[in-house]
Amino acid sequence: MRKIFLVIAVVMAVTAWSFVAADIHLKITYHGDSYYYGGTNTPAVDESREQWIGEKKLAVVSGDRVTVVDLEKNRLLFINHAFKIYAETELPLDFKNIVDEQFAARLASYPWKGIVKATDETKKIGDWNCKAYVMENWIDTPEGKYNEREVKLWVTRDFPPPFDVNVFARLNGHYMKFGNYHDDLITALKGVPGYPVLLENTNFGKGFSWKARTEVASISEEKAPPGIYSIPAGYQKKEKLNPADLQG
Repeated sequence: MRKIFLVIAVVMAVTAWSFVAADIHLKITYHGDSYYYGGTNTPAVDESREQWIGEKKLAVVSGDRVTVVDLEKNRLLFINHAFKIYAETELPLDFKNIVDEQFAARLASYPWKGIVKATDETKKIGDWNCKAYVMENWIDTPEGKYNEREVKLWVTRDFPPPFDVNVFARLNGHYMKFGNYHDDLITALKGVPGYPVLLENTNFGKGFSWKARTEVASISEEKAPPGIYSIPAGYQKKEKLNPADLQG
């Protein structure tokens, strides 16, 4: 479950904004350091991701997986291009409506919890003046906290109109819910005013830690590719997703 939702979590970790007119395209880079644990070497990971933000729509592209939040149709849509499958459900999200019963029970038992704190740190990243916030989050288990992380969020408010903070707060809240964030943590992240142009993660395992970095490489206003927010022709609908579907 960690691998399924870690990628989701770092990409969408704070409130940002949407816009009113044309679509906004964000290109995002991710690097996760290599680490050794339990006799296994996990190699470094470098990935490119995208976000498309339309009027009341959000599409997050990570490899073959696309997640769409559509406030006009009041739905969340998940597409796996590798398997040529999709699933959809009404908003607000209830996992019982989109994943199988056993998986839904696991998610309900182990949501991401955490706290968000403002700091006095500021710096300029590219053209953006940023302020730092720190998110500490984890999954509670009977044995204690699991997948503990500390994420420094470098947040900017420099992006000009046509961005709308309030609209994206709604979009991003539904997307974080799909990442299995606890409602209290979603509320805390909605209180962060701006967009995270840089996320610096320190992830803690049993007796070791590893770092990851997620950064906005570019942002532009452009026409979204045809069908970015919709179901591709010929794809099979799955009534209930399983963990393998989400991994791709």
